[in-house]
Amino acid sequence: MSVKTHVYIDGSWMFHNKKYLIDAYGEEDYDVDYKKIPLIIQEHLLNNLTIDVDIVRTYFYGTMPVNKPEFSPNKQKAFYKYLKEECYFVTDVFEVDYQNDELAKPQTNALPVALASSLLYNAGLNTSYDIAAIALGDPDYVSMIKRARMLGKRILLIGIKNTPDTRLRSRTALLDYPVLYLDDHLETLKLDRHEHYRQCMSCSTEEMTNWHGSDFYCSNCRENDTRAQLRTCNNCNKEEETTWSEPYYYCFDCRESHRKSQNTFNM
Repeated sequence: MSVKTHVYIDGSWMFHNKKYLIDAYGEEDYDVDYKKIPLIIQEHLLNNLTIDVDIVRTYFYGTMPVNKPEFSPNKQKAFYKYLKEECYFVTDVFEVDYQNDELAKPQTNALPVALASSLLYNAGLNTSYDIAAIALGDPDYVSMIKRARMLGKRILLIGIKNTPDTRLRSRTALLDYPVLYLDDHLETLKLDRHEHYRQCMSCSTEEMTNWHGSDFYCSNCRENDTRAQLRTCNNCNKEEETTWSEPYYYCFDCRESHRKSQNTFNM
């Protein structure tokens, strides 16, 4: 028997606070291997429990700038692809519209609302998880934590020691385990970036890269990739960029809604 654990990562919090991990490690090119985050969570929980731990699923919530002057989305698209296909995370990405304004600093509540609603929805499914491991730092999540605990769920907070906002991690009465600090696992979490030659899956050209994922395309093929195109959802008429080539197309939101309704029906 094991306790089932869900991991919920606020990608915006990770992005804005990764600099503290870089400073702690002391190398500017330091980066996080996200595949290892569930592993250190499992180890941390095992050190605080007398029962096995099953990391059932890891959710990552991120944003994507659109209509932002001189911004190229290729790097972020590759990152979210890596999370989904290499780390097997469930990714939920929300567009942030800059409206072609160089000085714009748009705000969106879509990410925290999606994270909180997903965590509480899954909490309502009594067989979904026992422990929620949450990587975030905004004290606005306190209400979410309280309600999850009211439903009998236990909370593990993942934090970064040197971040200036300590309001959430200081609320120890809301937590069921000692805070897991990513700073304490810098070497384990370090992404291996040694360069090596890879053969492009499209044109067979060999190119030096530090990419270690299963799929590799050379810089020329990535730059001229025309596979992705705007498609209109056959259900809600929303336009979305996709590589799906079949005559019918359903957007991410409609696919997720259908999947959740099927899961509920099959329970």
